[in-house]
Amino acid sequence: MRGAGIELFGIGIESDSVRTHYAEHVVVNSAADLPRETIRALDKLLRRGLVR
Repeated sequence: MRGAGIELFGIGIESDSVRTHYAEHVVVNSAADLPRETIRALDKLLRRGLVR
């Protein structure tokens, strides 16, 4: 999908099954961590896009 300009990022909430489906992923153990981890994931993807 990257060739088409689409970035995918999996976020697992209390589940690590995203590891098998997404190369780029994070697992959070609490829904309270979701906003922070979502921002970190977006930051990582956006910064990587700027470097390319």
